Amino acid sequence: MAKLARMNDLIVGQYVRVVIIVALENISDIINNEYVWAILLVGDNSTHRGQLFFNLHLRACYCNDLTNLHLVVVSMFEHHTVENMFNMVVKFLNALYGQWRNKLIGVSFDGENTTIDRHFGFVTCMVRSASNKVLHI
Repeated sequence: MAKLARMNDLIVGQYVRVVIIVALENISDIINNEYVWAILLVGDNSTHRGQLFFNLHLRACYCNDLTNLHLVVVSMFEHHTVENMFNMVVKFLNALYGQWRNKLIGVSFDGENTTIDRHFGFVTCMVRSASNKVLHI
């Protein structure tokens, strides 16, 4: 306990990095599992204390349970266009599991215009990037 009392921002930051790395490795292992044949991306835009956030979850059936994995939360500013958000999510998913496009079967988002726009929305971009026909809800 004496060591814990002397914690500083640097030590806490190092522990946080380790926790995040382990969590991302676990998510990668789940997506990469041979019995996980399909994934669904679920997202929404939410506001907390006046700040808009973009949340992205991944759902998959793993070990006979529907698993809801929280992937990313990004604070939205003017430079977070649909194209920028799409590129960020694709890079993130490629880093987690390069074959995610083969397992993607659905994309679901809240009703925000920027996410569901028929031609240029985030959902449309994700659907177009999938290898298979994807259901968007």
